[in-house]
Amino acid sequence: GKFAAFAPVVEDVSRECGPLGGIHAALRASSTELNLILAVDVPFVSLAFSQYLIRRAEGASALATVPRAGGGWQPLCAVYRREFANAAEGALRAGRYKIDALFDTVRVQAIEEVELADAGFSPRIFRNLNTKEELEAASAQGVTG
Repeated sequence: GKFAAFAPVVEDVSRECGPLGGIHAALRASSTELNLILAVDVPFVSLAFSQYLIRRAEGASALATVPRAGGGWQPLCAVYRREFANAAEGALRAGRYKIDALFDTVRVQAIEEVELADAGFSPRIFRNLNTKEELEAASAQGVTG
C-alpha cells in the first residue's frame, strides 16, 4: 500500500467491520502485551497523553483502557491488551461490529472526562479532523488539545 514506506501496514482480517475490525487486526499482528491504538485523524493527542494512557493500562488488569469523553467512548484512542483480540474475534464472527457493545462484555478501565481534566487533558484532544481545512480552522481557533 501507499503507506508501507513509512511503517508496517496491517490489513484488516475482517473487512467492512468498522473500527473493531482494525483493532482486531492490529492486535493479532502485535507481539506486545499492551497496544496503543490511535486513529490517524486525531492530531491533538499528545505524547504526554499517550504515556498517561499507557501508565493507566499498566496498572490495571482490564483488557482495554478507554477514555470516555464528549458523551461516549474513545475506542480509537485507547490501550488494548493483546488478549482483547480474542473477544473482538468472537464479536466479529457473530456479526457484532459495535465496539461499545463489546465493552459491556469484557473488563474495561474507563477513564472518565473528570479524570482526564484532573490529569490536565481536555476532551478537545479527541477532536477528529479529516481535511486540511478542518485542521487550519482548528489551529486558527487555538485548539491544541
